[in-house]
Amino acid sequence: MTASVRRKFTILDGMILVAAIACGFALRRAFLNSFHGVWVIQGESWLMRNARGLNWAATPFLTMLTPTVLLLRLRRPRPRQIELFRQPGLAAGCAAILPIAMSLACFIRESAGRSGELQDPLSAAGAGLHFQYVGSYRVGCWVLGSWLALFLSGRRRPERSWIDRIGRILGIGWLVVLVLDMVDPMY
Repeated sequence: MTASVRRKFTILDGMILVAAIACGFALRRAFLNSFHGVWVIQGESWLMRNARGLNWAATPFLTMLTPTVLLLRLRRPRPRQIELFRQPGLAAGCAAILPIAMSLACFIRESAGRSGELQDPLSAAGAGLHFQYVGSYRVGCWVLGSWLALFLSGRRRPERSWIDRIGRILGIGWLVVLVLDMVDPMY
């Protein structure tokens, strides 16, 4: 049996993660500026208001970091495929990328006018609002399902590396978003 090769954290990895976080800040700022912050419903509880605020603060970062970490995980050197697909961090990234892509495709389709051309292709605020209402809770469900499948099949093999740990942290973040979506009655 050969020993698994772990990829060390490099400056390029750090630069890619910083760029993804910067894109998350840009998406959050564009979204909140367009809608003048997280709105407050008259008579709602402190828990509801703060759950919505936390959800709207975390979702842009999770949305940007998920595909980034997935691509970083696929860079070489990496473990063999059989070992790679048993990692919970990769499972969370793969499970999250599908509903994110589907939500983006729905937004693009809805943004197209009758002529078939995009009316505003760079509308980060519109994409963020669409994702907040349609897709963010679905990502948490997909991550939960992928982790349950790994656990119940007995194939879960976490790697003790920085990249798998970040993937697991992102998966936990999507599960927190799922719980926050269940707490907030607006969704």
